[in-house]
Amino acid sequence: MKPHLTDAPALIVVFQQRYWLGADGERRKHYYVDESVGIAVGMLLSALHLSGLAALVHTPSPMRFLGEVLGRPVNEKAFAVIPVGYPAADCRVPGLVRKSLGQVLFEV
Repeated sequence: MKPHLTDAPALIVVFQQRYWLGADGERRKHYYVDESVGIAVGMLLSALHLSGLAALVHTPSPMRFLGEVLGRPVNEKAFAVIPVGYPAADCRVPGLVRKSLGQVLFEV
């Protein structure tokens, strides 16, 4: 049986805020939103992993429905869905081969 998102005991939905709405209704742009949210998600995944939890990033397309279902304001856009929980006893992790430092480091 294939696992589903609903099998996870917790789902984290990460939203990014592209602009801030002032009290006067004026939009004020946030800068480097994708970069900032991406770094934050990476740190979250690392912390979850170090805590002994299993997590992965899921980016369904389209994601607009998440803002509607979760009642988020119009200035927020879903970035990722992260199912979180303890790994199942029979889970399989792919045997990834990482590049060596020499393959990714360029010294000047």
